[in-house]
Amino acid sequence: MNESAWPIIISVAALIVAIMSFFIQKNQKKTSVTSNTGSTGTTLQLQAYERLIILTERISLTNLIRSSSQFTSFNAGEMQQFLLQSINDEVAYNASQQLYVSNEAWTAVRNLKEQNLSIIHQCAQSILPDESGNRLNKAIIEAQLQKQDTALDEAVLQLLKSEARKLL
Repeated sequence: MNESAWPIIISVAALIVAIMSFFIQKNQKKTSVTSNTGSTGTTLQLQAYERLIILTERISLTNLIRSSSQFTSFNAGEMQQFLLQSINDEVAYNASQQLYVSNEAWTAVRNLKEQNLSIIHQCAQSILPDESGNRLNKAIIEAQLQKQDTALDEAVLQLLKSEARKLL
């Protein structure tokens, strides 16, 4: 080989090594971004399931009535409005979580909301608005006890927990 060819061969080899190094680094960055995004996505999903579990507990009629015990001066009409507003506010506050959970999970939460609103309305219709708020609360608890074998809140909790465990 000609001595003048060596610098060209070395330059070409260095160029090939530089190009290969560039593509290897680019591929490693892409893999790193993908794995970080996946990890962040899973974290967001788990946090969403956690928030919806808390939401489910908070809009459970038993827990709502327990938290309303401080409002002993409310009449039945005021208590009805308080309970309805509490449920609607809780669900509205957590509505963005539907982005991170399955359609089945979000539908279950919405169905629980609608069932609880319906029970409150039904019980309120059987009581005069000026009666005690405690009277309405008792009627709601009685209605809830009658439906205990088909308690939707427990089914929703089980669904949310099951889906969250799949992410772990």
